[in-house]
Amino acid sequence: MDLFILAYALAGVIGIQIGFIGQRVGVHTVFDIKGGGIEKLMNKYFYAWILGTLLTVLSSLLVFYSLSVGNVSIVQPFTGLGQTIVALFATIFLKETLGKSEWLAVFLSTAGILVLAFVGSANATSTGSQLQNEVGLMFFTGLILILVIPLGFFGQKLTKLDPGVVEGLAAGLIGGIPSLLTKLAVPRALALDLSHWSIAALIISQSLAFYLLQKSLYLARHPALAVGMFTATSILLPVALAVVFLNESLRTLQVAGIMFILFGSFLLSQRSERIGEKLERLSGSH
Repeated sequence: MDLFILAYALAGVIGIQIGFIGQRVGVHTVFDIKGGGIEKLMNKYFYAWILGTLLTVLSSLLVFYSLSVGNVSIVQPFTGLGQTIVALFATIFLKETLGKSEWLAVFLSTAGILVLAFVGSANATSTGSQLQNEVGLMFFTGLILILVIPLGFFGQKLTKLDPGVVEGLAAGLIGGIPSLLTKLAVPRALALDLSHWSIAALIISQSLAFYLLQKSLYLARHPALAVGMFTATSILLPVALAVVFLNESLRTLQVAGIMFILFGSFLLSQRSERIGEKLERLSGSH
């Protein structure tokens, strides 16, 4: 697999995380407008959320392209680098100081990238994996949406988990589906064949995942836990589905790279939460 594919994915993930920062600053304006009308909505925090969302959408296109032409089990784990990117951003621009465990997390995430890049360049096919069972993927996509949508919208009333955690889990489950749908949707979209079911399914599932993730950030008392649930689920589910539907194989080095990235993300989760709180204080949002 061409290393440029992984470079596109990495660039997309960096853009998504920068956009995520803007969303974190302004997400409260989107969900907390009762009694304020449009005047309360239209402020600088809302504009930060809009700009962050636009950057997230545009950067996601890079990731989708990488997934469509590369191996999902190699490209998808790159999305778990979010915590590392936020931590490095804070070190450079917010003058945050990372502790030993946090630098270890950065090292592990970097090692995970290098391992996956090595596996991708040495062992994956040059054209990427191809979908083997379109009907099966269509059925599984419908099943996930039917089962998880109620969990995302009503699960908080049915469980004792912290607010935002259920939404983060649901966002990760639904957000993992587009990674495989890109194999069908992106080539058809580039050919302007917009009538295929996979394009509508990709847009719907990605939009639902986006909404539920934003909702989890707004509700969560511990955003790091909600984001951690989303990150782990949105990586592990597509990797498992790639083995089933794309006949991709998981090598020992590949599994190690994925675990490095996930463990690094876990170690940095609390730091990312504190960085998010600092951004909110700097912006004056509450």
